[in-house]
Amino acid sequence: MSVPSKREREVFSREELKQGWRLACLQRPAGPVRIEIPDYREEDFEILAGRPDTEEKPQPGHRYGIALDLGTTTLAFALTDLTEGRVIRTVSGLNRQRLYGADVISRIQAAESGNLHRLSELVKEDIRTLIRQLLPPSAWAGTEVTIAANTAMIHLLLGLSCGGLGSYPFRPLTLGGEELPWSAVFGDRPDSAGQAEPAIYIGKEQLLDLMRVLRETPTYSFDRMGMLTAVDYKEYIEMVYSLYSRRYDKWLTVKVKLDRDNPEVESMTQIWEGTNFEERETYDLMGVRFLHHPDLRRILLPDNYGAHPLRKDFVPLEPKIEGGV
Repeated sequence: MSVPSKREREVFSREELKQGWRLACLQRPAGPVRIEIPDYREEDFEILAGRPDTEEKPQPGHRYGIALDLGTTTLAFALTDLTEGRVIRTVSGLNRQRLYGADVISRIQAAESGNLHRLSELVKEDIRTLIRQLLPPSAWAGTEVTIAANTAMIHLLLGLSCGGLGSYPFRPLTLGGEELPWSAVFGDRPDSAGQAEPAIYIGKEQLLDLMRVLRETPTYSFDRMGMLTAVDYKEYIEMVYSLYSRRYDKWLTVKVKLDRDNPEVESMTQIWEGTNFEERETYDLMGVRFLHHPDLRRILLPDNYGAHPLRKDFVPLEPKIEGGV
């Protein structure tokens, strides 16, 4: 067993260190190892993450790149100023593929049961929406997007059959690493007329009435709620609703600015019942309270978890350690 590192002495008590407790990420096994995973609650774990201290606006004449961590639960974007070589903005959002299961195996099974196209379109819509939150259209030209994901998530994004991933001899159609034009994956460019749908800013008091008009008026017929999410701009929380009209094949984005200290807005379940779980996720991870929601409670984290992990000021809760070194 290796000598405890400084970090391990901070995490474990003296007695735990004597028992052989170590951080797996810092170990290099020299022989046979037995690994036991304690049945801890989620809030007992420490998650290490970092965000830039500032949220800068893109500068004219600079080149930019976008890094995307495509996870099974969340999408994490970082906007990098390639001219100066530093990250200037970040944004995170929910991966709506979770409607078909929270783990990779469930996603593979769903894809092989006829839902591959839907799974692919869900994550593509999420990526398009969050890129628009990250970078203005004037800066899109020449921007490269680098996506990091496991093999299954790459298959689902590209719409490739997952049959070879779920059974022996486990032969994927790709291991990633390809350089593809945006149009080969997403169709039109994010700054094209086909993707840059109009956006409306509305006060939260008028939101519910506006949504009813947009859905029920034949001239508009925005009958589908494509997605809803929240973005933390530090000074305020912004709710983003993406509506789709099947009659006219048009998209419309509706945005609402909320008080960051008291973010609350009417629940869209009063119009679209299917937004129930999405609002619960947004409440859980961003702290937005949805008035008149039929069952507003946490959906991913325990009810007594004291923070909202997708907020920009989120600090992972430290586990309680008795004793010390």
